Amino acid sequence: MKKVAIFDLDGTLDKGDCFKSFMFIIFLKTPQKWIFFPNLILSLMFFYFIPNYTRTKLKLYFLKTIIKGQKQKSLDKQAELFINNRLKYYINNKVLRYLNLYKSKNIYTILATGSLDIYALKLARLLEIDFVISSSLYLNNQTYDGSLKNGNCIGVNKLNEIELFLNEHNLLWKDVIFFSDHHSDLPIFKKSKKNYAVRPTFTLENELKRQNIDHKIIF
Repeated sequence: MKKVAIFDLDGTLDKGDCFKSFMFIIFLKTPQKWIFFPNLILSLMFFYFIPNYTRTKLKLYFLKTIIKGQKQKSLDKQAELFINNRLKYYINNKVLRYLNLYKSKNIYTILATGSLDIYALKLARLLEIDFVISSSLYLNNQTYDGSLKNGNCIGVNKLNEIELFLNEHNLLWKDVIFFSDHHSDLPIFKKSKKNYAVRPTFTLENELKRQNIDHKIIF
């Protein structure tokens, strides 16, 4: 039975937060959006201080504010430059070595991320990753409207997308090797056979220990 190695992006294969960095760059390059800066700061405050203002709500607000109205050709060009820069300065070489090792052993590789498809697909192409599961921007008449096709690809949503992929390719969870840094991926850690927590969040490390989930830590 063929094995599959699944890699998260933000905080795992990439040392930082690609989504926040990409939003910041696109915002800076779109002066007509600068008027919304106070609203973006307010939405961040809601996220940190209001419990029911979730990461997904914050992400959708940023997309509707910054990405809405952006042309496909322009954003695609920015995504290409963005990923080249991330690979040069922010790639986690420890995780990259695992990725290259698995590819050399003909293990199927997947990038599974809540980040956006517009740059995740480019990263996967450059690193020769076999398949991408990500949050996908909705495109209409070559213009992005700031919404997501199938919701935010985190937590249970990401788990369901991975499960669908495994079923379609006759793979089992016992064949999965999983890499992530974030506690939102706990549902996947629970199902995967072999786990790597990459510079894990405090909550993730505690929950993995508390629930006795087998894992190794990569710092």
